[in-house]
Amino acid sequence: PTVSITFPEATSQEENFAFVKRNDGYIWLLLPNCADTPYEWLWINGTASDSCSGINRVEIWINGTYMGDATLSGPVGSNEVTWWWRIDPTKNPEFWVEESWYYVVARAYDNSVNDEKTIPSHGMHPKLPLTNYQDTEKHWFFWMGQDGAVVIVCDNYRPLDWVPGNGRIDVWGKTRFYPYTDVEIWLENDLYGFKQLLTTVKADKYGRFYVTIDHLPEVPRNPTCGSEWTIRAVQPCKDISGVDRFEIIPWITFEDTFDQNDPTTWQTTKSGYVGDTVTVYGHGFLPSEHGKWDPYSTVYVEIVYTDVAPLEEWGWREIFNGTGQFNWDNLRWYPRLSETVLATVTTDENGYWKATIQIPQSFGGFHAIYAREVEIVTEHGKPGPTPGTFPLVKSGWPECTEVPKEAQAVIFDVWPTIAISPSTALTDQYVTITGEGLPLPKYYELWMNEEPIVENRDWCLVLDFGPNEQWVFENKRIRNNELDLSWGAGMWYPFSFNSPDPAFVLDSPVWSGKLTSMTLDFSELIDMCEMPYQFHIGSKYLKVPILPANDYEVKLYYYNKNTDTYVYDYSAKTCVSVLKDPLNLAVEVGGIHYPGEVMDVFVTVDVDGIPKDATTLSLELYRGDTFVETLTYNKVSTGFYVATFNCPSDEGDYFIKAVASKEYECFTLYGSAAAGFSVTASLEGYMASINEMIADVVIPNLGQIQLNLSAINTRIVDIQNGTAIIQGDMGLVKANLSSLNTKILAIENLNDTITNLEGIVLEIQTSVGNFSKTLADLNGIVSITDDVATIKTEIGEIKGKVLSIENGLATIKTEIGTITVNTDSIKSDVGLQPVTIGLSLIAALAAIIAAALILRKVYLK
Repeated sequence: PTVSITFPEATSQEENFAFVKRNDGYIWLLLPNCADTPYEWLWINGTASDSCSGINRVEIWINGTYMGDATLSGPVGSNEVTWWWRIDPTKNPEFWVEESWYYVVARAYDNSVNDEKTIPSHGMHPKLPLTNYQDTEKHWFFWMGQDGAVVIVCDNYRPLDWVPGNGRIDVWGKTRFYPYTDVEIWLENDLYGFKQLLTTVKADKYGRFYVTIDHLPEVPRNPTCGSEWTIRAVQPCKDISGVDRFEIIPWITFEDTFDQNDPTTWQTTKSGYVGDTVTVYGHGFLPSEHGKWDPYSTVYVEIVYTDVAPLEEWGWREIFNGTGQFNWDNLRWYPRLSETVLATVTTDENGYWKATIQIPQSFGGFHAIYAREVEIVTEHGKPGPTPGTFPLVKSGWPECTEVPKEAQAVIFDVWPTIAISPSTALTDQYVTITGEGLPLPKYYELWMNEEPIVENRDWCLVLDFGPNEQWVFENKRIRNNELDLSWGAGMWYPFSFNSPDPAFVLDSPVWSGKLTSMTLDFSELIDMCEMPYQFHIGSKYLKVPILPANDYEVKLYYYNKNTDTYVYDYSAKTCVSVLKDPLNLAVEVGGIHYPGEVMDVFVTVDVDGIPKDATTLSLELYRGDTFVETLTYNKVSTGFYVATFNCPSDEGDYFIKAVASKEYECFTLYGSAAAGFSVTASLEGYMASINEMIADVVIPNLGQIQLNLSAINTRIVDIQNGTAIIQGDMGLVKANLSSLNTKILAIENLNDTITNLEGIVLEIQTSVGNFSKTLADLNGIVSITDDVATIKTEIGEIKGKVLSIENGLATIKTEIGTITVNTDSIKSDVGLQPVTIGLSLIAALAAIIAAALILRKVYLK
């Protein structure tokens, strides 16, 4: 036989045929194209045929279990039939499990009989003769069960009753969603008219899903506990939806609003110092000026910082701190101190606020920061909420969350700091030590989740100075351990920490974490318990020990009297630079100098051998007891200075005095030094190298000096073989002409009658003045090539043009003057004698004239 299933048509799960029994009593067929159809039963239809003996029966097998025979459309033996089978799965829940996939196989038997073989009995059938049969392929469908999708707002599958504003939720589609199909997740609130699609997720093969919303959008809490927010999961074309409800709880955090898909979790505790600036944020508080609920009222919120000053009656502080219903710590500490309001802010229409606060003076350790709604102010003349109709609550809303604590809070963990003034000090100098954020020395207890962290604290103060852990107090070297106890016998407390007992001095700055000293007034002693006393911030009774100059660490920590151990929690450090020697100065200037010499004075400044910049520095030049001038200096590097000046012109002995100071926080170091030198006037015969107006003069066995030529009245008196002889106040100095920026300004004949080289004068410019010399003095040579004249000297070359040669005289024109020179003084470039030069020039001129006459004759023709 042949057999087929015509309904359901799906031969795979992915084709997604599903049945669900809805509240209207019908079993609905759900299809991917949204063409859902109601039936009274779960139907299976098909056809069967056999061209020989015909169809005997069609059996229905589901998930391998025989479910019965289908109803045939014709009698047994018909060659072609249609068949159908139906069931209401809700009548047999043991077999028909909700949210399960089932496959159906139809088995058709023909009507032939084989007497030798039989088929074993099965189901309602007795043992029958074996006939031919054929199975269909598997057809799949999904049984969803009774209508009613279930969605749960949860945290890791744990159902949630409440969620912090901007907090995290998981949405669990637990049952009865259509498989392989998108599900929309909506956040809704009727009171505020709020409806927002959060995300879309696809149901799995069993119609289930699980999706995380890392952070809800900023929305306000409801005015009363019990009026809840709704998560709705919807498959729109299937008319399938499930809802769950939860409370939004006002929450304070260190972080601003997180995006919905940002997996970052809130930081519930921060560490820092007194005076730090911190920003806190509120989520899920009562809204201000909300258009749907109360458009004319503003909600005010106070930000409260706990435990800043002792109370007359002590108790426990109890708060909770965390990120959600299943993730919070139960914190409690003793003793409970007073609170202070650090800021007052208003919420926006989403119940959100932001406040920047500064950490006040307070002891080292945990401090809760929580928020509380304090007032609703309605615009004058406008309707608003009736007072008392709903509560104003603290962060965490303990009355709604049923967490038996004062409030939800973020924790600021204060750590101590210390400072020493001055931070740079001399050995055996008194210093003042200050500190803040120190922990409470006694009675303090801290518990977390019913487990003790600190129990019955009893700490003393420990203060280390340098590697030897010592200080100097009243001229005696002491060990620093238990400072506040070691001097207690004298009833004088350079450090008031463990003693006197803070319980008996509630106004002690120790309660607010201040490093404190205390004095008692014995003159008015009547009753020891009522003796007048006075507290001082910091302590000024310690001296710097005698130590080598260096930078030393000062460390504050504690001694636990209960366990006889040192405690380094809430320790603090600072650094002190110890000086031992005074400010040192050194001046170097050289022994012998000359008038006009450019001098350098070098000054070094150091403290304990370490170069330091001076705060003030003065350099003064003296001759004997006569002040000459104040020198100007420049800094070269740290602690190194140079002053450049012209040496005085008068011979004699001089000295330079240097005076410097170095200022620190509370004292100033001073130092001075001096260096002398002699001035001599003679530099006769020394060779100088000159750069502009500065001459470097090499003096045998003494090195090299610099002279400012303008300062010693110099002038050139002679030139010998390229060397200038310079006359000055200190005698004659030689210098190469090339170093004097020499330039020829003019050339001319001394008079009309002298035409040899001795009669031609050159005006010469140098960096030390102008002078005149004859061409013969400068070993001049005049040469002519064609009509170009070249005049060569020791200091340069002049080019000119021959204008004429007549009567043994040549007239030469240059850019700086015109001269007449006899031809006997002229040399040719090709080595001709002067007469030959003259004849050659005459011949050349005659040839030019002849050529001109010929050209003129040709032109006239």
